Amino acid sequence: MYKDLLLPMMSGRIPDPALKAARTLCKQWDARLTVLVGVSHAQPEPMAWEYFSGSLGSTMQECAETTARAMAEAADARLREAGIEYEICRAPLSWATPAQMCMEHARLADVILLEADPPGALHPHRLFGELAAGGGRPILSLPAGSGAIAMERALIAWNASREATRAIHDAIPWLQRIRTVEILVVEDGRFQPHAQDALVCAHLRRHGVEAQIVRRSASGGDAGQTIRAYAAESRTDLIVAGAYGHPRVMEMVFGGTTLTLLANSPAPVFFSR
Repeated sequence: MYKDLLLPMMSGRIPDPALKAARTLCKQWDARLTVLVGVSHAQPEPMAWEYFSGSLGSTMQECAETTARAMAEAADARLREAGIEYEICRAPLSWATPAQMCMEHARLADVILLEADPPGALHPHRLFGELAAGGGRPILSLPAGSGAIAMERALIAWNASREATRAIHDAIPWLQRIRTVEILVVEDGRFQPHAQDALVCAHLRRHGVEAQIVRRSASGGDAGQTIRAYAAESRTDLIVAGAYGHPRVMEMVFGGTTLTLLANSPAPVFFSR
């Protein structure tokens, strides 16, 4: 069971898809929600301070406090009538990155909820990447415009990797509540059907999860596109996937399944690493 959910608000606006999902999941799991509000300053190079007036630091601090206060009040107004247990915390205002400000709370959460970055974001997927790499907890990435989460169909992206294995096990409490679970094996020439493909169904069955294997050939050699296309075709409500099966830097430069699903998934994605 998931009992502690974390919703970071670090972008200066209210992430409505994540907030809607948080309300739904807290009711379904009788869970507690922590909303972490903070504003991160951009730290200039030490030598650049000579070009700034002495009042710059206090002005930036004042603006950050005003923004954080407004976000906290707006979040409280939207959660007050939701009928869930929640707490709104203010992250320490500092020169830390958003991920650094979240890390302490992230490691005490069962699931972290993040809204997927919109196209054209200044630092796309940065918060997700740092929390996935260092937080040690699964992340539910919610596409912009997504509403309340349905519990009908789940799709597991399976390639017998460490990351995919971790994702399945972290998602078991959720999979136990979902009516239809499919395990998608993408055959792209590099990954051959593995002996674990059959064993994973038996393993999930022992946890009360009935699942069936589905095989698809990679579309143009791109596993991420194949997963995304099949999820849309099957009207999947939740995708379960490992995060950064390749080194994160390589995926950021050359692309990969994680970035494909982050950029334009048709359904919320439960990532784990």
